[in-house]
Amino acid sequence: MIKRIIATIIIVSMVFSAGCWNIVELNEAAVAIGLGADVEDDDVLSFTAQLAFPIDREAAGPGEETHIVVTEKGDTFTEAARKIMLTVPRLPIWAHSSTFLIGENLAKKDLALIADFIGRNRNIRKNSAMFLTRDTTPAEVYEVETPLEMHSAVALMKMIQIQEEQLGIYIPVTISEFLAQLSTPGIEPVLPQVVVKEVDEEKHALDVEDDDNDNNNENGEEEEEEEEEEIEKSLRLDGTGVFAGRKLVGSLNEIESRGLRFLQTRMINGGLITLEDVADINGRITLELIRSRAIIKPQIEGETITMDIDIEGEFNFYELSGSTKEILNRKYVGIIEEATARKVEQEVSMAINRAQELESDIFGFGREISRVNPNSWKELNENWNTKHFPEVETNIKVTMDLRRSYLQDKIFRFAN
Repeated sequence: MIKRIIATIIIVSMVFSAGCWNIVELNEAAVAIGLGADVEDDDVLSFTAQLAFPIDREAAGPGEETHIVVTEKGDTFTEAARKIMLTVPRLPIWAHSSTFLIGENLAKKDLALIADFIGRNRNIRKNSAMFLTRDTTPAEVYEVETPLEMHSAVALMKMIQIQEEQLGIYIPVTISEFLAQLSTPGIEPVLPQVVVKEVDEEKHALDVEDDDNDNNNENGEEEEEEEEEEIEKSLRLDGTGVFAGRKLVGSLNEIESRGLRFLQTRMINGGLITLEDVADINGRITLELIRSRAIIKPQIEGETITMDIDIEGEFNFYELSGSTKEILNRKYVGIIEEATARKVEQEVSMAINRAQELESDIFGFGREISRVNPNSWKELNENWNTKHFPEVETNIKVTMDLRRSYLQDKIFRFAN
């Protein structure tokens, strides 16, 4: 009996003391913060990783590097990713990455090169924020130093989240959302674009110094020329990349991107709307969007396809610039609501027109048709983007309600 009890205890202890077969110790790992994929000029695939150095923010001194950017090439992205281990003496851990960049060359060539890799690889987080690099590469983006964040990959993730709440221009897209749109008939994927901006601050300062110091020696002039060549770079979200089929076909500007956001059938929150030349108000009105949602219903009569779009939203009065007219009253509230509805309708129409020019149904009109009228969708599906979608007519109705004006219920008055 005692032997059985001892044996049972040993067996139970073995269950709880079992370790993980693929465990990696922290001091043997390299944590990836951002990942990226692109195609080189010679059609070779490249994989980029931003790897964090094992130091704390408090321990990092001024100007001290906090990460390293490594790029490797291969016939497949799996091969290119594992070739990073030829350079890094630690095992890279991809699962901590918060950002994934798609290079412009790859986007224009074929998304089939990358889709299976990011969808199948269990080490790539599917909730990572995705971006499209425009006129640059993933490696160049990750090399840029961001002033308020240690790593540019983290900075990008926070930028896309904060701008949606405060500005309401671009839609954050995760890997899982991108793959879902890529594999769903009747809707095409989009990605927010990131660009590298060059800001030459040194040159302006040196020009001022040159006016005050005309008699510099040759060594001083050479040092100034070297400083002039140092150009500060920064990252900026700029436009929305539009895909059709498996390739990048164009982009939306800021206004069109905001129109795309208003066409989301999910509830959206946050953002700004600026109005000009409203009635007799000589100034600019800034409104903050509380919430908005679009309801899209397709109507098919013969060969005519019409999308009935109903957008309802609520907003707060935020600022009146350049005028002292008292507009927070019953007379002007209705005027402001109508002007806001017209502005939203205009931006939505611009987004639809641009998408039809690019022959890319980024709004999911086809998906709505397949949901309510699957028999019609079977006939439209094959040539939807190129033949039917560009001819779709829209009936847009926007209703916007003003809710509150924050701490003040009157416009600021000057003494004179």
